[in-house]
Amino acid sequence: TTKTGTYEYYAMSVGDSDQFRGALVGFVVIVINEDNTDVRVTPTQNVVTFFGLNTAINAGETKRRKKAKIGEVFTFAAASGDLTGTRVTADKPITFLTGHQCGFIPTENNGCDILLEQIPPTETWGFQFVVTPLETREGSGFKLVASQNETFVQVSCNNEMNNSVISKMFTLDVGKSYFEIYPKSYWCFVESNHPLLVAIISLGYTYDHSITESNQANPFLLMVPLLEQLNNNYTLVFTQNNNIGSDSEAVNFVPYINFII
Repeated sequence: TTKTGTYEYYAMSVGDSDQFRGALVGFVVIVINEDNTDVRVTPTQNVVTFFGLNTAINAGETKRRKKAKIGEVFTFAAASGDLTGTRVTADKPITFLTGHQCGFIPTENNGCDILLEQIPPTETWGFQFVVTPLETREGSGFKLVASQNETFVQVSCNNEMNNSVISKMFTLDVGKSYFEIYPKSYWCFVESNHPLLVAIISLGYTYDHSITESNQANPFLLMVPLLEQLNNNYTLVFTQNNNIGSDSEAVNFVPYINFII
């Protein structure tokens, strides 16, 4: 149970590409875990479906669903634009999933893929994070969402090869986000005075300027655990590494592990 008796969530997604604007869009999925759950949603963009009804909901408008039943699933999608910062509250814990049907990151780069993550309630967000580079990639992205107004954020990125430092300081209000692309070999320390949600975002493969077997990777969205939640004992699960595609155009997917010390 939260201190306030209310579970609060904010969506994490990306914007649309100009080529597929309105066709491939961001979405939010709500799964009800207990009977008689009261849910309220305030989207940051106009949405075209909500609570299973073909209803248009305007950005900034709050819609309520009373006494939802266990097992009910509600999905809505943006007419266009980025649903990041969409606010959902419930009087009982829910499962909250957000993402994008096929995000291009950055929007001018080729290679899109589905983005999907389960978002924890703001009660579990944190103040300190470490964001690491992705192996073989020329750069990676990370995105922050604030849970309170006047959230002061400091980002310090260090190059492990030459010890150069990139530092930024800025302020975010509740539900607002910040996206940054940082070069390879940089790892970043993120710190704030109010709780944040932080995610690593893989970039489209053409961001690497060339197509080789080592950089055939499309976008994904991955939540970054706060430092207080890191542990010293993990069990890792990998899928079987099979070639995907025809014999002449097979792609061999190679898994990587990022260690934070």
